[in-house]
Amino acid sequence: MDLHVGGQLSEAESLYRKILQEMPSQFDALHNLGVLLLQRGDHQTALDCLKRSSAINPQSASAHLNIGNALRSLGHLDQAVASYDRALQIRPAYAEAHNNRGVALRHLGRFAEAVENYDRALAIKPSYAEAHNNRSTVLREDLKNNEEALVNAESAIALDPKDPDAHLNRAHALHALKRHGEAIASYREALACGGDPELLNYYLGALGADSTPITSPRRYVESLFDQYAPRFDQSLLGLKYGIPEELFNAVTGIKPDGMRDIADLGCGTGLCGPLFRPIARLLVGVDLSTIMLEKAAERGVYDQLIKADLIEFLSARPQSFDLIIATDVFIYVGDLEAVFAAARTALRPGGQFAFSVESHDGGGFAIRPSRRFAHSLTYLQSLAEKHGFRERQTIAVAVRQEEGQDIAGHIAVLDML
Repeated sequence: MDLHVGGQLSEAESLYRKILQEMPSQFDALHNLGVLLLQRGDHQTALDCLKRSSAINPQSASAHLNIGNALRSLGHLDQAVASYDRALQIRPAYAEAHNNRGVALRHLGRFAEAVENYDRALAIKPSYAEAHNNRSTVLREDLKNNEEALVNAESAIALDPKDPDAHLNRAHALHALKRHGEAIASYREALACGGDPELLNYYLGALGADSTPITSPRRYVESLFDQYAPRFDQSLLGLKYGIPEELFNAVTGIKPDGMRDIADLGCGTGLCGPLFRPIARLLVGVDLSTIMLEKAAERGVYDQLIKADLIEFLSARPQSFDLIIATDVFIYVGDLEAVFAAARTALRPGGQFAFSVESHDGGGFAIRPSRRFAHSLTYLQSLAEKHGFRERQTIAVAVRQEEGQDIAGHIAVLDML
């Protein structure tokens, strides 16, 4: 256990296993081995060890807690909640079980219940920094209560000043409250405490406090849309989002008939799928988010759904498509040079490339505090000319609303020369 706590996991595992060779039913060795395997990311083997330890000592609340942690890591959220419930039946004042139950409930979309569990954890253990930080996350990301989220993040920092996640939560809350100067300082604190430099420099760049990024980090986009997927379609209703319909009308207005092999880049939950299906011989959806792709599959209109980076996907399929579409995708890609080159590779002669962008009045592209990229028409026109496309049509549109205001954008339809 001293080796384990000291981070010498290989040495600790060796000793746990030696003990279990002599005493297969030694609870502590079996339970602690399960915890160690959880730390290593071997969740299924950890779960097996922890279940065996619980069979030896069914009244161990910590064993049920860690079984819940393993189940949560494996995505079995309802079973995880049941294990935390069992731990709390044995030890009602178990702050860690309340906290971890809150984490599972949040992933199940039961946000108010998650907050209640964090409150119970903090009532038992007011100095529980992790529970303060978890409460901040659900309030900020899911319940949009940034003022209260900020209070919890600052409580977490007061208890653990070196936790980069607490500084990150504080920065995100300040960013949402448009207190950008303070947000910049908190992002820098998170960086100084060992936070992810790729993500933090991206956040700083979006606020003009670092160099302008050329694209959104893949992990950022994947995580954002995995979290957003369950409520994506519903949330767009309030944003007056009609780009899929406008893009379809633009494409079919130019070429109303003929069946096409179509690639839907960043397909998300598949909003474009039902529109483009009637003109598609083959309809392929591509996205970075597994959960978005699962939602798209429920529509039953795509021939293939592929998890991939869009440039890698297109580059690997020369002359495979007659039409490539991308709605609200390039807001996460600043430099479109490689995208245009890959689209040129993947299109057949006479093919079309149709997409939407947010508008930028200057030259080139820019990132906004919203962390979305905007592109100028002159930039798109220069890329089209460079990569062998002819501008067939550009249409000024409102791509969505934000805080009740229209966000200006363009739909572009390009022909391959």
